[in-house]
Amino acid sequence: MGGHNRELEEAYQSDLVQESETDLFADSIFPVWIFDVDGSCVHWANPAALALWNAISLDELRSRDMGADMSATVRARLDHYRSEFARGHLFDEVWTIYPNGVPKAILCRFRGCRLKTGVIAMLCEAQLAPEEESQVLRGSQALLYTGAMVTMYDQEGHCIYANPAALRAFSTDREYLSDRICDKGILKLLCAGLKSGQEGHYVSQVVTESGTRIHEIEARNSFDVATGKKSLLLTEIDISEKEQAKKEVEYLANHDFLTGLYNRHFLGANAETFIVQALEQNHSVFVCLLDLDRFKLVNDSLGHKVGDQLLKEVSNKLNEAFPTDSIIARFGGDEFCMLLRSARPITDITRMCRKLATALKQPLGIGRQAIGIDASIGVSYNLSKEDFIDFDELVSKADLALYSAKRSDVDTVQIFRNRLFIQRQRFLKVEEELSNALMNAGQGLSLSFQPVVCLLTRKIVGLEALARLRGSDGRDIPPSEFIPIAESTGMINELGGWVLEHAVESQLKMTKALQECKLSVNVSPTQFRSISLLRQLRNLKQRPGFDTAKLEIELTETALRSGESHFIKMLQEIVEMGYPLAIDDFGSAYSNIARLNGYPVKTIKIDRSMITHSDGKLAAGAIDIVKALNLSVVAEGIETQEQSDWLVSKGCTDHQGFLYSKALSFAELMQISDRDITSLEKFK
Repeated sequence: MGGHNRELEEAYQSDLVQESETDLFADSIFPVWIFDVDGSCVHWANPAALALWNAISLDELRSRDMGADMSATVRARLDHYRSEFARGHLFDEVWTIYPNGVPKAILCRFRGCRLKTGVIAMLCEAQLAPEEESQVLRGSQALLYTGAMVTMYDQEGHCIYANPAALRAFSTDREYLSDRICDKGILKLLCAGLKSGQEGHYVSQVVTESGTRIHEIEARNSFDVATGKKSLLLTEIDISEKEQAKKEVEYLANHDFLTGLYNRHFLGANAETFIVQALEQNHSVFVCLLDLDRFKLVNDSLGHKVGDQLLKEVSNKLNEAFPTDSIIARFGGDEFCMLLRSARPITDITRMCRKLATALKQPLGIGRQAIGIDASIGVSYNLSKEDFIDFDELVSKADLALYSAKRSDVDTVQIFRNRLFIQRQRFLKVEEELSNALMNAGQGLSLSFQPVVCLLTRKIVGLEALARLRGSDGRDIPPSEFIPIAESTGMINELGGWVLEHAVESQLKMTKALQECKLSVNVSPTQFRSISLLRQLRNLKQRPGFDTAKLEIELTETALRSGESHFIKMLQEIVEMGYPLAIDDFGSAYSNIARLNGYPVKTIKIDRSMITHSDGKLAAGAIDIVKALNLSVVAEGIETQEQSDWLVSKGCTDHQGFLYSKALSFAELMQISDRDITSLEKFK
């Protein structure tokens, strides 16, 4: 602003104008007044200011409440000005006042003024805006009120202008561009723009009063109207929250929310690049699929909270076991996939996987519990770029190896071999045959019946119903093949239901002599976890002429491992309906015989593996304990007279096996009219 006399200029050059110096401004042609920020009122005004404010007197102007309609933004600006006044700063700005409610745009210079009370107020000198400058003034006023931070820099990178939003954001001791921009690459571009006139759009971390923030920066060429020299105009918007939200969205899109591992989407999107780069570097590529065994049992018995914590611990073990440059992902549920590169031989990779499986078996601290869990791992590989295999095929092969590992009782880590393709094809073929049989009212399914004989009475005392499956090519599919497939595919419940239903129908159609025999039916552990089993047994009980005491429900020894209260309760409900219970294949899993005392079973069927043991001590001990528990014992898989004689000598007289008879079709069974053991001679 121009027009100041010498005394006024000297007053402006001091740190703060004192209230006692206001006489210097009394005769100024420019409106000058003192605004009390705390009181939101005019403290003093010269005659030109009284005219500007349309005030009849100083007392009348003092009585006006200037803060009545003041916005929070304006109040914050005034507070900011006052804090800067103490540092000797002054401001030239366009301001809009409202004398008697009529707006007036004026160009103002604001400076600090110390009142006699010691309070710092605001000394205002104004110049009415010419009409021809209205657009410029409006633009200037817009800069004052915008939330965008606007700054201008000279050729040396010194800040020569900052609007109120920028002044609030940036510390006054950071007057140079280099003091604010954290990204050195972007700083270099901005400095180059000062010299060359280059413009651009950037995102950078910047230093602000509230710490390091992320700003979107628009750089434009400009001129300093005061000097006419080139300058750089920056417009900045704080996008810190937006960038953080973007990062969170990106993280959730690529990571598993529970474990923090990568997810299937990320692995699929980056696998091919990973594989190509590894092979170009003469590394082999390996895909390891890991699946936790019986994880559902953990969730069902201990709760999902414990299950989730277990998955986190497994993830930690995976990060420890595999190289840091591997991609470790949770495929979903309890399945994990590891993609790694290595110059080491495949034997080293399998050794690493076995070490991991062993580590998972060790009790993991989950809250107050220690839980170990079995894991199966399938491994596939790509050894060179000449034999390139894409990621999908590698996963498919690893999945075949994983399936083989889960079926193996010896090695839970399996490497893909070509024979697994053949096995898989056979699996799919048998799965299709079984599915078609169940969908077509059991067409292709049948029951065979293997007799149980008592060597004391020389009588047939029981029959075990065994499922049989004939393929569409007319060939029989062995139970050792289709039963595990039924288990793994979830068809075992439907198959087991069919066996129960047709076993009862067959029992009701048998000769009177054979109806006296106990009919045994195997029930899978999976069936015992289904409520449909109890429902079916209740329905069968209502069949006219059917005696539940004649239908023995056999469960495998492995089912006893559950030990869950609801499992035992279910067994008790079955017994209460009148069905006797038996343990089949006892000894195959080497369970603790003493545990039998906690289950409502009547019969123990000793597995062939115990009988054929070299010294027979296991079988002899088992027979003694079973008889001590007052349970019946049946020996399975008897094929020689020597085995039979030895068992009789140990007190076990109920036998089942090919020594006495093969499994008979229903038609063959109907040829037996007498329970005498001799009636089986023709079926040996």
